[in-house]
Amino acid sequence: MTDRRRRTLPAAAAALILLLGWWIYQGGPREQPGPPPAPQIARDRVSYYLRDLTLTVTRDDGSPDYRVEADRMRRFDETQTWTFRDPRWTLFTADGPPWQGTADFGRAWDDGDQAELSGNVHMWRPRGEASRPLDVVTSEVYLKPHRKYAQTDRPLVATSPGMHLRGIGAELFMEQQRLKLLSHVEGHYDAMAD
Repeated sequence: MTDRRRRTLPAAAAALILLLGWWIYQGGPREQPGPPPAPQIARDRVSYYLRDLTLTVTRDDGSPDYRVEADRMRRFDETQTWTFRDPRWTLFTADGPPWQGTADFGRAWDDGDQAELSGNVHMWRPRGEASRPLDVVTSEVYLKPHRKYAQTDRPLVATSPGMHLRGIGAELFMEQQRLKLLSHVEGHYDAMAD
């Protein structure tokens, strides 16, 4: 019987050690999983930058189509975009005074036919022979300068003598001197005011 005890005792001790180890492992403090690692943000490298920029784009006949001025412009070759800080722009129309505007920030694509303006966006047209002055304020605008077209899906305020309108979303057809408010429109309009 002593032989049997000699063989059982080490086996029982080994089982006890395994059981004790398992119990300590299960009952001990566990490391909580942390947040996943932050994703790598692909940063486009600045190809070049300009300060105090004035850019004038002309039509085929040499007349000005639009002009952009900015305190700072950065060019990104990888995405073929430009960014502007404090852009000021002028869009020349065939008839009537040019449209002008300012924003806190701007971004344009390589072909120059698309731009986004954001921050405090202010667009206006002075009085013309056949048009009343118009002032539009919003927070974001998608602009097609060659087509003289702008749109926003943000709240905006449009004012002119005798008119004060608020709404959400708008399309602005600059050549036709027409503003189309898209939804939630409220305000007042006095056709006799000038």
